[in-house]
Amino acid sequence: REPEPAVIHVAVTGDDASGTGEASAPFATIEKAIEIAAAGDFISVGPGDYSGNFTINKPDLTISSQQGPLSTRIASAARDSVFYISPEGVGTAIDGFTVSGGTGRPSPSSYGFDYYGGAIHAQASIVVRNCVLTGNGAGTPRTDSCTFGGGIYSAGQSDDLVLVENCLLTNNFAWASGGASFTERSTIIFDRCTVWG
Repeated sequence: REPEPAVIHVAVTGDDASGTGEASAPFATIEKAIEIAAAGDFISVGPGDYSGNFTINKPDLTISSQQGPLSTRIASAARDSVFYISPEGVGTAIDGFTVSGGTGRPSPSSYGFDYYGGAIHAQASIVVRNCVLTGNGAGTPRTDSCTFGGGIYSAGQSDDLVLVENCLLTNNFAWASGGASFTERSTIIFDRCTVWG
């Protein structure tokens, strides 16, 4: 019999060293919750300001804020995408965050580096809902700014789908193509979204 999915709690008052991920003993970082999560688990993030760059390589994880994007903000901590979802991360759901400051995932190119997906770089089918993606991709072209897909970059297979529901994408930047979004092979669907600036 398959084990029940776990709920893993994160809070700004938590502790990665002594926390267990239970509501009474949350972790302090989203990274720690992703690290210990198993396929299909639910990561519940309390309100506050977080930073980081997250690689998701387990299927069907849900990362959800408890109080929505106005109360739960994630800023990039490095020159990278804030969320990188590998092909193994198929079925990921990201729900209820303000995501800012991502420059995109670097990849060597004839220019030195290109950068892909400031806020979200998806190599699989995922869902993004109830999020504000703002101020991603900005920087110095060919040095640390998004080349393709300042908000969302989708580079999965032809049958992959990035579904973006009830989101605001504002003031994201790419110096080559796709300030808000860019897809190579897969499909991005925007449902009840606003794209501005």
